[in-house]
Amino acid sequence: MDATESEHANPQTHTYVDQLADEDALKKLQVPLYRFDQAATTDRQEWVLDLIGDIMPVRMTGVAIWAAIWDRIVFWRGATPVLYDLADRPEFVHQLMGRLMDLEMKMLDSLEEQNLLDAQLRTIHCAGTPCDELPGSDYDPEHVRASNCWVAGAAQIFSEVSPAMHDEYEIEYLLPYYERFGLVNYGCCEPLHRKIDLIRKIKNVRSISISPWADVRLAAEQMRGDYVMARKPSPSYVAMDRLDEQAIIQETRETLQACTANGTPCMFILKDITTVRHEPQRLTRWHDVVRATIDSF
Repeated sequence: MDATESEHANPQTHTYVDQLADEDALKKLQVPLYRFDQAATTDRQEWVLDLIGDIMPVRMTGVAIWAAIWDRIVFWRGATPVLYDLADRPEFVHQLMGRLMDLEMKMLDSLEEQNLLDAQLRTIHCAGTPCDELPGSDYDPEHVRASNCWVAGAAQIFSEVSPAMHDEYEIEYLLPYYERFGLVNYGCCEPLHRKIDLIRKIKNVRSISISPWADVRLAAEQMRGDYVMARKPSPSYVAMDRLDEQAIIQETRETLQACTANGTPCMFILKDITTVRHEPQRLTRWHDVVRATIDSF
């Protein structure tokens, strides 16, 4: 391993070279091709069946859609040019989003045509999916459509922009895409407590992420009983020198109080876990503490 390879062997941060810096770069974007390899899929299915088929059911699954277009844009460009362009080159950003959404629509068409979508997913971007509405009365397992499925989306870099910009450059472009699906789980780490009214424009949203950086009280007030709050508690409490059970209890109670006062259903999703200090039992204990707090509320 030479000096350069050693230097980048364990990177702690990344700097991205802008791959979509101008209009000429946009012209190079093409629709990714999805092709179903029946032989390879059958081989993998048989391998898994042989491995665990006697102890649990094995089911072939399709594609789960994570429609976080801005997450991808940031990976292609870096955060700095993205945020500057929203203010300095709005027309270019509109060209970029128009081009990307055209490609996304065509990719979704391809998935539908090849019957590669999955209407039986148990989760969509870490949120549970069981419900009565989907896959719907028109469900045909031989031709699964987006309308039979959940989709998840987010615009995490937009934690740094105004509600007006979030609406102009994300919601308005994604609306026609989301409307092709049955139900939507929206958001990830970006604080959305002041943007619930924007999300209401997406008529088929069912659950909204409320992250550790969001105001849970304001979120519950804005959501009322119209959405499920996908509450993301702070993962830091399982990463400290000692598991902070009192902080977990307090955070859980604050969420329950806010949601109960506003008739907002909620689910707790512990994610973005960096470390549990080599003590995986902390996750079990976190669950037990949260469950006991809920039961005693």
